[in-house]
Amino acid sequence: MSVIVAIKKNDKIYMGTDTQVSCGSRKWGALNEENRKIRRFENGILLGAVGSQRGAMLVSSHPEIFTLPEDGRLTKEHVVTKIVPEITKLFREADQIERNKGRIPRWPCTFLLAHGDTLFEITRERAVISIHHFSSIGIGCLATFSALMKMDGETLCDDDAVNEGLLKALRISAVHLQGIGAPYFLIDTERKEFQIAD
Repeated sequence: MSVIVAIKKNDKIYMGTDTQVSCGSRKWGALNEENRKIRRFENGILLGAVGSQRGAMLVSSHPEIFTLPEDGRLTKEHVVTKIVPEITKLFREADQIERNKGRIPRWPCTFLLAHGDTLFEITRERAVISIHHFSSIGIGCLATFSALMKMDGETLCDDDAVNEGLLKALRISAVHLQGIGAPYFLIDTERKEFQIAD
């Protein structure tokens, strides 16, 4: 189970996630690179994924999918016409698309995709949603919304204040849900390295 939070502040996107991994009744914190729920690609795109860990690892192991248009700004059109079809192709080839009679075929993961000051949520049904303020995905998403709404309404001027707000949202989620836990990873679309916090 997972939660990933993201907010637009200071002309960039800040993201945070828990590190807990669960399998049946077992759960543990996973700080290793392979289990990271947010990936940063060389071109600065951040990809957060919740849902099937197998599906998330498959997609994040293909950085060539996460391109930018010629002008270097990630747009909804580019995500819809270039990135989403490539992710769908990967899932189809790996036989990871869920098919239930009478329902739209679904991916095994939901994604947050960020670059610069642009943030998109991509649902399991392949809907691409432009996010103008904040978003949260995963099992703990509902528990984080009040903290994210409060942050959205505040004027937070530095990275530390925003990151402290994200940590608060993640900790609230962990209090209410057994499937969420510390330590937490934090990153933004300008920073190249992850911060780890308890």
